[in-house]
Amino acid sequence: METPGDFERCLRTTDVSCLGKQKGALHVLHLEPCHRIKRRLLEVFSIQFLGFTEHNFMRIFGTILLKTPTVPYMLFKHSIGHPQIIDQDGFVRLTGPERGIEANDDVSLIPILIHYAYAAFDRQPRHDIWRADMEGNVNLYDQLMVHRWESIFGAMELNYAIYEDGAEAHLDVTFIDWEGEKVEVYGTVAVRNSKITDPKARSLLFDSNSEEAISVHPGKVTHLPLLRQVTVLPLGSVLIVDVCLLHCGTIFAEGSVSFIARSTGDEELILVCHLGKIKVKVIWLNEKVHKEAGEN
Repeated sequence: METPGDFERCLRTTDVSCLGKQKGALHVLHLEPCHRIKRRLLEVFSIQFLGFTEHNFMRIFGTILLKTPTVPYMLFKHSIGHPQIIDQDGFVRLTGPERGIEANDDVSLIPILIHYAYAAFDRQPRHDIWRADMEGNVNLYDQLMVHRWESIFGAMELNYAIYEDGAEAHLDVTFIDWEGEKVEVYGTVAVRNSKITDPKARSLLFDSNSEEAISVHPGKVTHLPLLRQVTVLPLGSVLIVDVCLLHCGTIFAEGSVSFIARSTGDEELILVCHLGKIKVKVIWLNEKVHKEAGEN
């Protein structure tokens, strides 16, 4: 159980491993007392189509659902008029879930429905259902787990983790105090945690190319449209947000900011670049907050 003393110790120190390197960042922390309920949470880092080549691509639309024994969670949703192109790396740009995935029931089998996709060489919509069989290893907490399988779309891979005592973070990235001319922003924002260091244990929140650039105007506050805003991680570990943003082929903002995972409250960090400031805000939510929101 975390204590205010632990947070004060970390925040007073600028060079400790629990916070990581936060050069050029300003920290604002709001602590609120609460009675926390221990939560077992699941994070889907990525879903990937394997074996793609430069001559092989897919357009995927419809939904990807993860179904626990009690609640379905939407991981991906695109209309047929706006399909997502799966590039050579094969990664699906996930757009969910909208809240932390509770894994308090039997999670030895997790069904996922991939609903409607088509490839360049086969434009007939297809669907597929598969089950991520953990082979009874439900106690493999706080480590990367990989499930590979053959689908009608070819080989696929799911990277995920289950945290025995997890924290749920909702993120928002905003451009503030912007100066100079309008810029067209693209690049990546990704999150990881200090508990699992494998490169596959990384969730993309923003991923766009120059054709999908976002306009940022001077003197205006602009929110970066994240693909997904929610991530979960072990309580007490460190949430690391990696930012790499470009304009006209030049990186203008690159760095990482870190937050200690808590059960409730909110925090902000400011990443400073030569064009202005990028505010990264995290709201920590617990199960009680979700239940109260559902009752209202």
